[in-house]
Amino acid sequence: MKLYVTALFILGFLFSCSPPETLTTEPDTEEEVVDESVPEWYNNTITSEADTVHFTGYALAIAADSAETHQQSIELATENLRFTIDKFVENIRVSLVSDDGRAEYESPGFIIDLRNSVRNLEFSDLDETVEYVQENNTHYVYSRIRLSREDAVNLLRRSLTDEAFNEALSR
Repeated sequence: MKLYVTALFILGFLFSCSPPETLTTEPDTEEEVVDESVPEWYNNTITSEADTVHFTGYALAIAADSAETHQQSIELATENLRFTIDKFVENIRVSLVSDDGRAEYESPGFIIDLRNSVRNLEFSDLDETVEYVQENNTHYVYSRIRLSREDAVNLLRRSLTDEAFNEALSR
């Protein structure tokens, strides 16, 4: 009997603490807010991309000094461009090793040379798009740096000495 009364007491306590109606979460019906000061070509989730025509690096720099912000944005977009080119050559290297059985492309020396070749590329014909926004003494500089795939491959060919790898760049 004591057990029965204790169980009723606990159940009564639990039910008295629960809300009188079922809780439901209403879905968010807010529309996505579009910041009109952000350029339409800029996406903060993408730092770089490549397609069949271009390699592209994106960046946003924020600072109080407009000249400093411009320089930071361009430098970061260029580094993001290098990253995309580096990813491109790494995919070629991995493909040559796995598909063609080219073990020489697995050597640390070749990999280091390949990375250094991309790091030391000197860009001259970059397509730069820069947009400035100023809000409350803060400068926002959005940058997009593009290099055509053809120009990138030509630059890589000049910096690499391995003919088979240079040939694979054009495939």
